Amino acid sequence: GMDDYVTTLSEWNGALVAGGIFRTSGGIITNGIALWDGANWSAFGTGLGGGSLAAPAAYSLSSYNGALVVGGDFSSAGGTDAACIASWDGSSWHALGDGIGDTVPGVPARVYALVQDGPTLTAGGVFTTAGDSVASGLARWDGTMWRSVGGGVQVWDPLINGVGALAVWQGGLYVGGTFYQSGSLLSSNIARWAETDLTAISPPTTGTRPEIVRIDAIHSVPSSHAVRIDFSVVVSVAVDVAVWDVHGRRIAPISSGHVAQGRHTLLWDGRDE
Repeated sequence: GMDDYVTTLSEWNGALVAGGIFRTSGGIITNGIALWDGANWSAFGTGLGGGSLAAPAAYSLSSYNGALVVGGDFSSAGGTDAACIASWDGSSWHALGDGIGDTVPGVPARVYALVQDGPTLTAGGVFTTAGDSVASGLARWDGTMWRSVGGGVQVWDPLINGVGALAVWQGGLYVGGTFYQSGSLLSSNIARWAETDLTAISPPTTGTRPEIVRIDAIHSVPSSHAVRIDFSVVVSVAVDVAVWDVHGRRIAPISSGHVAQGRHTLLWDGRDE
């Protein structure tokens, strides 16, 4: 077996391919990706290299025009520069253009999902660029260049949220993950791309909407004996923040009114109303 995590499995050319955050498979060095022929493990050249973790990470696998494509958190494949995505043609590794990147400070780009849709390959994950294109967590490779997909998705936390699953079904590309908006529409963690726009799945009915306010953290402030409340909103909206006891009684108002999109902080001094 492997010396560390296996995160993805796929069949390719009659064999089983495993990807993950490992260095060895069956005692041989494979660096994040290995092939099982039913009896033995073998490497894909020198495997993957670099990335933001202690070992290169493969999170997704897909066939594309006969080649094997791997996406993850790495900076090279077989010694070739390849930012988070690369293809194996049976004998050597190749980059897909300039690959996948992220312009958010402290957030490593990662490809968590891959799927072939006709002549194109779609990649999903945590990233803001694909090749020369701005791409928010979702991008398509046509064999020559990268393109964004319908404005991509918007997430609560770019460090851990993003696109984690892709599937093609009944002519549409389905996108799953942790996000609150796809394209220009509010959508709760799943959306469909139909060559014109990203649309929400089971859009909100009258009087309901996807979650637009989230409590990020509640903690004490020892220096002032207050309680700090951090929260985020995805659109400008009226927010009423108050303290309630275990019996459902409102005991202290904290803030009420419209707030702008983004992250906010409130302090409660601990006093009842």
